[in-house]
Amino acid sequence: MTQQYSQQVSSALQQWETEAQRAEEQEEKLNNLFRQQQKILQQARVVQNQKLKTVRELYEQFVKVRRHEVKPCSKHAFTNSCTSSSSR
Repeated sequence: MTQQYSQQVSSALQQWETEAQRAEEQEEKLNNLFRQQQKILQQARVVQNQKLKTVRELYEQFVKVRRHEVKPCSKHAFTNSCTSSSSR
């Protein structure tokens, strides 16, 4: 009976060790996947910030050009004495 009990305990411990090792391997795989996802998101954030910077620069250029294109109206704007750059 002692030998049977010893075999059962040994078998249970061996199974527990195997399962613990599998759990560690799965944890490591998950950690690697998480790090990969972090890198991907970080790269996407960099690209997004670059695009936002480009849009801002284009907007600033547009506003700057529009300021130079629009001529100030005379004192009597209601008499249609304003000239717009679109009529050029």
